Amino acid sequence: MSTPVHEPGDFLQLSLLQGWQVYLLTGPRSQADLIAAGLTPAQDLMSAVCQDGVLVARSGRDEYMVIQPPHCPSLHGHWCFPRTETLLRLSGPDWIEVMAQVCAYDFRQLQPGQWLMAQVGGVGCWLYYEADSAALLIGFDQSYQHYLHSTLQQVVADLNAGLSPAGKTQSAACVNPSDVLTGGAA
Repeated sequence: MSTPVHEPGDFLQLSLLQGWQVYLLTGPRSQADLIAAGLTPAQDLMSAVCQDGVLVARSGRDEYMVIQPPHCPSLHGHWCFPRTETLLRLSGPDWIEVMAQVCAYDFRQLQPGQWLMAQVGGVGCWLYYEADSAALLIGFDQSYQHYLHSTLQQVVADLNAGLSPAGKTQSAACVNPSDVLTGGAA
């Protein structure tokens, strides 16, 4: 497994993506609706296909999530439902270390282009390892935005503070979710 190469001075970054559209397509016509929209459906369960910046993930036998950037037209279908998701992009050296602080999944085994669903900081999320940017796309219900975004920002800040000029982590702190909600640790 290869790890992305980063230059000295690279830091972890957490970006809130604005204007992206997320849809859930379900039912026996979902695959046909995707094809009619010019999208390529993922063939295997719990897999994804990224085409022209649009991510199509297969989350069930007849269920797909479509995640598309702001410039794309709205998606329509027989059982096509828009979702109110928050999308974050985690990038930079050692983003796997950030996720190790908030998620039990071992991200060292995740390969570029893979998609999964996991709990991050206690929040159900879908995650996609972007092959072109080597960043992690994180999506979750918008009602958890303040909590999860703040938690991940704190972990990123702690790890960035410990990065040496060579880009290796010297130390890391674990975030207590209650500290995020109350304004800090004692």
